[in-house]
Amino acid sequence: ALLRKAGLKRAMVSSSSDEGTQMLYAEAPDLIIPSLRPYRMRGELSTWMHDDSVVAMLEQRLAKYRYAAIGEYHIYGKDADLPVMRKVVGLAKKHRIFLHSHSDADAIERQFQQDPSARILWAHSGFDAPDKVGAMLGRYPNLWCDLAFRSDHAVMGRIDPNWRKTFIAYPERFVVGTDTFTPERWYYIGEHANWTRTWLTGLPTDVAERIAYRGPDDFGVWVDADAGIALAHRRLAIVDLSPAGHQPMLSESGRFVLVFNGEIYNHLELREQLVKQGRSPAWRGHSDTETLLA
Repeated sequence: ALLRKAGLKRAMVSSSSDEGTQMLYAEAPDLIIPSLRPYRMRGELSTWMHDDSVVAMLEQRLAKYRYAAIGEYHIYGKDADLPVMRKVVGLAKKHRIFLHSHSDADAIERQFQQDPSARILWAHSGFDAPDKVGAMLGRYPNLWCDLAFRSDHAVMGRIDPNWRKTFIAYPERFVVGTDTFTPERWYYIGEHANWTRTWLTGLPTDVAERIAYRGPDDFGVWVDADAGIALAHRRLAIVDLSPAGHQPMLSESGRFVLVFNGEIYNHLELREQLVKQGRSPAWRGHSDTETLLA
């Protein structure tokens, strides 16, 4: 319910243990994309690469269920060349699935050395700088990057110039997301999704669409070139699902333009008050945004 309310189209999910992922997938197979972690419990985060039994566990789960990836797993530097990690790379190749690797650049390179055809999703973009992320994307065409648990690419809703260059250069190689490593963080998914929609409006439309997986329901831009002002909005329709809720929204007189993110719970009562006072416009739809603009 939290994922749908946030307007997410698909969500790649992993858990420790995998039973949590399977429960989510059974509940929402149209939404959940399962990924298989090599952890039976979170306490194995720093030890799994030394545990031979992990490989057998992965083989059993892969034989029983379908997955899009193995991961997210944590591996750094030369540990990526350990026997267990090499077998994980081999399993991903055998089953033709992604590796979701929480790693430094060194470990990513070592995995590609083991299998140049591997497809790797680099968790958190390695917490690396945008120029280094761009260099890795240029070097490895089968590398994708997620932006989970990062905020340095967009401060106060404005995209960092260096990240902007990287996004424009590789728009199809990034995915957005969040990291729900504790249960409490699930309740921030909607807030994070809205923040993501905000900073995406700072990119060219075609670039934003490719990063956002074409986003929720609608996207609009309003520009006053003479004044040097532009407004953009990516819309998740909640109250009014029709085109009448399109944003940026102009007032009936055309004097005002508005972008609004949120929900006004008593907006129907406010409309009734405007009607009684003789101050209501000719309503075009029933969105709370139009109520606010009136």
